[in-house]
Amino acid sequence: MELVKVKKIKQIMLANRQLLIFPLSALMWIQIAYFGARILVSARVHYDMTLPIDKITPFLPWTIVIYCSCFLFWTVVYTWMAAQKQKVVGHFFLMHFIGILICFTFFIILPTTNIRPAVHGGDIWSWMVRIQYRFDEANNLFPSIHCMVSWLCWIGLRKQRGECPKWFCRCSFVVALAVFISTLTVKQHVIVDVIGAIIVAEIANLMAGIPALLNRYIHLMEMIMQQPIKKYNRHNRASTFEA
Repeated sequence: MELVKVKKIKQIMLANRQLLIFPLSALMWIQIAYFGARILVSARVHYDMTLPIDKITPFLPWTIVIYCSCFLFWTVVYTWMAAQKQKVVGHFFLMHFIGILICFTFFIILPTTNIRPAVHGGDIWSWMVRIQYRFDEANNLFPSIHCMVSWLCWIGLRKQRGECPKWFCRCSFVVALAVFISTLTVKQHVIVDVIGAIIVAEIANLMAGIPALLNRYIHLMEMIMQQPIKKYNRHNRASTFEA
């Protein structure tokens, strides 16, 4: 009986491997680019791109909740996108790869930093901000990966208006805007970082639409998975996929 259960679990995992491989590979690529750049430019001069508008932007510690909860938002959207048809899956995750690659390039060419405020409050929000500041140094700021990935989520969903529920697409846009604001009010980023992130995401969207790049990426990912990219069938738990 136990052997049957193990085999069934293994079949489910194999059938759903693209729901695991695509989001996990995206996460790994972010980590490699982010921490790799931090190591490579640790001894370099970092530039502060703070503008007058950033100096008058209020510091709102409670928005750290938005800043941190976006990881759940990303997980939901990236899993959703991994369950779509071949071209959609390929375009979205190639777009992610290109976007992070552009961010990594800027981190290397133009290391940035900013001056964060002293946080003395005794409330839970201030405590969370201090933890954030402690474990995430003020570098790798331009463009903001937080904002870039959040905008990619909206780009992916807005291109799927026929498949994606309208409320989901609209919520993704609102969440992306909320993330933009939170990066500024937590003083993790400055306005230039946000604008740069949007531009990078849109450029990545255009580049991912190049047929030669897209087809090669799809071919590579199918080789890694050892199976074609298929559309996830939510109505058939047995097969879990449909051609």
